[in-house]
Amino acid sequence: MNKVIISTHLSLEDFVNVNYVLFFQKAIIKYIFFLAIVFIVAPFAFYASGTAQDISWVQPIIGLAFPTILLVSINLSARKNYNSNKRISERVTYEFGDASLKITAETSNANIPWDQLYKVTQTKNWLLIWQSAQLANCIPKRDTTPADLAIIKSIIQQNKVKNNLK
Repeated sequence: MNKVIISTHLSLEDFVNVNYVLFFQKAIIKYIFFLAIVFIVAPFAFYASGTAQDISWVQPIIGLAFPTILLVSINLSARKNYNSNKRISERVTYEFGDASLKITAETSNANIPWDQLYKVTQTKNWLLIWQSAQLANCIPKRDTTPADLAIIKSIIQQNKVKNNLK
């Protein structure tokens, strides 16, 4: 019987960080930031090539302002959500078993059969357990070991949960 128990706690910094990670996973966001870079660089390129007589500062300012506003709004929204929902900052224990995932927090608990999970993904610093396309439980990888991740991967694959675990 395979079993891994991970206990974790998300700090405000963790929560803000994972919000940025989830935000930048979307292709449209990467495209918007690419366009912002084009908006910033294009006037200078046209000026340097001699195509433009002078530099219009409106385009680079828009190219800087739009992504800056997005980043600030993500940060402020994450901070507001963290501070207004005390459950986010609770210590949570995840028990990865052969039949299900047990999640125990200070004010709640859940036992989720593997076939009811949407998917499990990992990033450089996070293990994300998706209950739906919009809702994920976030586990900082610093709270896991390579052996934990190997067992989790085995359990996930054995139960045919969609994943990108390496």
